[in-house]
Amino acid sequence: MGFVSRAGIVLGTAAIGMVVALPASAAESVTVSADLNGDGVADKVGVRVYDSQRQVLNAEVNGTTLGVLLPLSSHIGVVAPKIVDLSGDDTEDIVVSEVEGANTTTFSVWDLGPAGLRQLTTPDSQPMRLYDGGGMAARSRLTCTDDQGFRELVVVSAEADWNSDPIVYHGTRTSYRVADGVATQGQVVPITAQPGDSPLLQGELAAC
Repeated sequence: MGFVSRAGIVLGTAAIGMVVALPASAAESVTVSADLNGDGVADKVGVRVYDSQRQVLNAEVNGTTLGVLLPLSSHIGVVAPKIVDLSGDDTEDIVVSEVEGANTTTFSVWDLGPAGLRQLTTPDSQPMRLYDGGGMAARSRLTCTDDQGFRELVVVSAEADWNSDPIVYHGTRTSYRVADGVATQGQVVPITAQPGDSPLLQGELAAC
């Protein structure tokens, strides 16, 4: 569900949901800054609890508030969005935590499209979710590289081989180029029998 708010008037929303009861230490709202349209002016970006299973992502751009409802599964409430530039076009993207699991966090990615907030998709228009964590059983990492003037999102996905001593990991390191809200897959580098500290298994979203 999406909505646009001008001068505090919200259009096209359902009735406000009941806010979930959270532990006293849990966050019910968090606000950060991002330049979503590349004009050099910081835009206000926030997430807040909507009900027991959803959160609201808001962005205030040039006096207009844009918002979408997103899933929320977290014992710690909402988490501050990570602000990145996945396309390298000097407009920033919003990485929102939807699920805070025991070992892995699930993210969706949003930018400012022609009609409002736009979720990152694959070329077949399917929402693209990203994962970070994995614990001992897996390695899920996100990072960015710059190749010949193009920024690439790099997704690491590998699983532990429990039959090996010490444990090694097998998987892939996949590059994507992001443009106009779409992530197009590029090079796929196999990961074979790599130790947990292998450079192929590393990555930091902060590099984006």
